[in-house]
Amino acid sequence: MSIEEGNAAIGALVKERAECRRKVALLVNELETAGKHLYEVGEALRYLPVNGKQSAMHHILPLLESCPEVVVSKITARFVAYLEAANDLVVLNTRASEVEID
Repeated sequence: MSIEEGNAAIGALVKERAECRRKVALLVNELETAGKHLYEVGEALRYLPVNGKQSAMHHILPLLESCPEVVVSKITARFVAYLEAANDLVVLNTRASEVEID
């Protein structure tokens, strides 16, 4: 491999790793936001009145409606994407270490 080809390969690796880091950060942010919303909903549901007083339950519906696409399948899909991206980042970091970028 020539020096130019080596530099191009290193540049491509650096770019791919930066894109992967952005993707991981975005997915972590989405999962954290979903987790916060789920926590709020869970806390509200935890204290549902057993006496059936609906006045104490009216704050729960707005919490559910404000959750940005908080659906178990959506969270699962995002978590799987996060695991894949995090694994890709580990591989890219290993490759970067092998070519002594870090």
